[in-house]
Amino acid sequence: MEMVEVTIERRQGQGKGTARKLRRAGVIPAVFYGPGRTTVSIAVRAEEFERKLSHLEGSHLIRLVNDGGTDAELHDKAVLLREIQRHPVTGDVLHADFFEVDLTERLTVSVPLRFVGKAVGVVEGGVLQPIVREIELECLPTEIPEFIEVDVSHLTIHQAVHLSELRLPERVTAMGEPTQPLVSVLPPTVEEAKPAEAAEAVPAEGAPAEGAAAAPAAEPAAPEGKGGYRATRHNVGFRVVDRLAARWDVAVEREAHRALVGEARRAGERVLLVKPQTYMNESGGALASLARFYRVDPARVIAVHDDVDLEPGRVRIRRGGRAGGNRGVESLMAALGDPGFLRIKVGVGRPPAGPVPADWVLSVPPADERAALEAAEERAADAVELLLTDGPERAMNRINQREAPHAGPPL
Repeated sequence: MEMVEVTIERRQGQGKGTARKLRRAGVIPAVFYGPGRTTVSIAVRAEEFERKLSHLEGSHLIRLVNDGGTDAELHDKAVLLREIQRHPVTGDVLHADFFEVDLTERLTVSVPLRFVGKAVGVVEGGVLQPIVREIELECLPTEIPEFIEVDVSHLTIHQAVHLSELRLPERVTAMGEPTQPLVSVLPPTVEEAKPAEAAEAVPAEGAPAEGAAAAPAAEPAAPEGKGGYRATRHNVGFRVVDRLAARWDVAVEREAHRALVGEARRAGERVLLVKPQTYMNESGGALASLARFYRVDPARVIAVHDDVDLEPGRVRIRRGGRAGGNRGVESLMAALGDPGFLRIKVGVGRPPAGPVPADWVLSVPPADERAALEAAEERAADAVELLLTDGPERAMNRINQREAPHAGPPL
């Protein structure tokens, strides 16, 4: 991959006012940082940024050049573009993060997939369904592929290409489970599956994260039946994320690390809202990948999920503990390697009799129960905001009370 050269200069002044003046002058405020290095405020011309960087996919090696080469701390540095913040309406770049890399050390990067060929199953009337659009690779910075090509021409209906089947360049290693499906061909028509039959394939709950993290969840990979997965008890986490996104005016739509991501600033911190686009029992991998990328401690992750052991409408905050049979939580615990993350449990209750069947959590609750669940989702969103502003102890004191489900305005 050819290194892209970008001219930068040291930035003077701090604060929103200074940043706005820079943008009006056609300059993008940015930061330059790395291991063992103090963060330096820099600036790059907006025209050059858009021309050279805004169209790049995945992880691309960039060479920073200080105008005139007089600033040794900034001149001739190899970096990756770690983060871009854009205006939610205009799409203009508001801020950029450049992360310095050591050209002699291997690192983990995200690289996009490109699907080529026309699948046999598509010719037969099926639908090509990408499951992930980028993967994590380990390699030297100078050997980062621009993209990985995935040949789908041999796929018949119901077949998939898995991570282990990729042809990678020498000295480039794929990170993740070898059995991870990347793309498949769906049948031309999909009958509405009975929830019990769909249990293994339906993704988990949605989730937000504190500081700079995320949490477990996913949308169905196949078309939804009448009513859809979105309205089920099991998808309560995603609906809480949607409520937070609406409150904060954030679009959760950027694709990264097998997830949809939205970013906000709350209580002085960067907060990511994350909806993993994996199946439930693999959703932890998406979050762990994001957590590693942003260097987030597991203790600063907040996961929102349904809980059959809480009556409908109840909300509880808890740190650590067991998964309680929730496969999304099990996946998150395994992927993070630490069960000490924060959880916001939203009660969906148990069926009237017997063990909990899959079709209970995968079904749409009746109208009377749905009202209580919607109130609980509002309270769960309140809980996230309390954790961010007041910390775990005070948030638990306010939320973990035996009281009627919250039905009023946000706390």
